Amino acid sequence: VALKSRSQRAALGFCRFVDTHLYRFEPRRSADFPLLEDVKPLGDLLLILLALERPSLPPAQRIFSDWAKHASARLWDFVESYAESIPWKAMRTVVAGRPHVAIPLMVVPLIETLTRKESAFHNEVRQTFAEALHCTRGVSPDLSFAADVAGMADCTETACQWLRDEIAILRPDAPPTSSALYAITHAIFYAAKMGHRPLPLPEADRSSLASRLVRFAEDRLAMGDYDLGSELLLSARWACAEEPAEISSACETLAAVAERHGSIPPHPKVLRSSADLFENRYHPTLAALAALAEYSRADEIPKEKLYEPATYH
Repeated sequence: VALKSRSQRAALGFCRFVDTHLYRFEPRRSADFPLLEDVKPLGDLLLILLALERPSLPPAQRIFSDWAKHASARLWDFVESYAESIPWKAMRTVVAGRPHVAIPLMVVPLIETLTRKESAFHNEVRQTFAEALHCTRGVSPDLSFAADVAGMADCTETACQWLRDEIAILRPDAPPTSSALYAITHAIFYAAKMGHRPLPLPEADRSSLASRLVRFAEDRLAMGDYDLGSELLLSARWACAEEPAEISSACETLAAVAERHGSIPPHPKVLRSSADLFENRYHPTLAALAALAEYSRADEIPKEKLYEPATYH
């Protein structure tokens, strides 16, 4: 209980970091078409808010879902202004040849889901996604997930196949690469829809996977790779309905880092040239916020689907 309380305090500190730097999540405007890097910080934040917004039991643990709703309301204008700047007719033409260009538009259905409001660009986004899905044979996991968030497809099988493929190529005689582990975490994020639905895998497989992910997380945390370590802990928590027994010590390590720094530093080997605290720390801090908040919730991952398409007013 004390450790979960410590994790909760650390996660709340990260909420304050986000509140203080919220203006930095406003997307940059591109001269022509939206680029993923222009909207990536905002998209990352909205995905974490979707994770935190999951209904929690008992009610006393709703502090993070309440904060997520408040933060989402403050981000609404960022998304609408961004969507307003997009040349939609030209955008659909470009997407016909480069479907991945549509992925940044995911911020619109994300904010709609979080706020239960319909964007002025609701139809434009879905028409563009429809064009992207129509014009590609093998839909990428990223595009499939974006369409899932928009209520146009179910990416579960695509994400689970991606997960199975990535696990199958892990070598037992060598440590996994960062890119392989990030692929695994993202496949779980997509399949679990950021914690709103269970992984459709046999329970024994889910339990074994969760334990393996915690071990990978421990290794990464020991290396100072808190970003990937946090994603692995979050994936482990979502991989299995019941909390992995090994996760406590890893979360304690992460909470201790939070107490020392107030936000999460990046891995020294991937430190950007910029000294900008926000640029270097926002992503590992968001990942750690989600991991520690999920750990501190003290309730189980849903055994049945919780996510429902947004209703608007």
